[in-house]
Parts: sequence; C-alpha cells; structure tokens
Amino acid sequence: MPMIEPVIRPPSEADSFLLQVTTGCSSNQCTFCGAYIGKPFRLKPMDEIFSDIEQWAREVPGTRRVFLIDGDALVMPDDQLCLVLDKLRQSFPDLSRVAGYANGYNITKRTDADLRLLAGHGLKLIYIGLESGS
Repeated sequence: MPMIEPVIRPPSEADSFLLQVTTGCSSNQCTFCGAYIGKPFRLKPMDEIFSDIEQWAREVPGTRRVFLIDGDALVMPDDQLCLVLDKLRQSFPDLSRVAGYANGYNITKRTDADLRLLAGHGLKLIYIGLESGS
C-alpha cells in the first residue's frame, strides 16, 4: 500500500485510515497553497484503491474512520466514488465515517441529488478548501 508523499490531512483525521484515491490536487494553481507543488495530479486506478482497502482490512479490521486523500477526492466521478464507498462499507463493518477534501468547484458542479447519493453511500464529511485566497 504505497503512499505518495507528502500527505496532508486535518488534525481531526489523525486516527483515520488514509486512503489515497488521487495524488496531488486537481487545481494545484492556488497562489497561497504550495501543498502539492511537484506532486502531479492523477486519479489512482480503481484496482490499486481496492487493493489498498483489502490490505488495510486484513491489517486493521476494526477501522471506524476513513479519510480520502489527496487534495481533492471529490474530483473522482460519482460512479467510481460510490464503488469506493461501497467497498469501504463492505470491508469495515464498524465504519462510522468517511471524509475527504474537496475544492469549491467540485462541490458546486454537483447537484443536491449527487451529494445525497454520495452521502447515501457513506460519505459523511467534506472538508472544503477555499481556493481563491482573496
């Protein structure tokens, strides 16, 4: 389960399983943020994500919280994200929360129904980055 560094997460996610679904940030153009400079953006392949989940489930079966990283997990298309969320719920019976970062654009491009769909599949908390910096 290789992690592509650097990894950034909110302090409140210190005890969460950090599941890398993307690398870098889909925007990576904010003048005030250098968090992902030099870390090219890409969606992680689904087979790698599922392999990471399966490995973690074998090692830490009582996992209760998952944090989707990197800089903008919600850039992932809803159908793929729902598959990941479903796999997490199947793999971790005690799962209480899945959270992730999102930028403003990837929140506003979704309808209320899209967000309800993601919530119904287990996404419970979204940390929103403020990309304007003004």
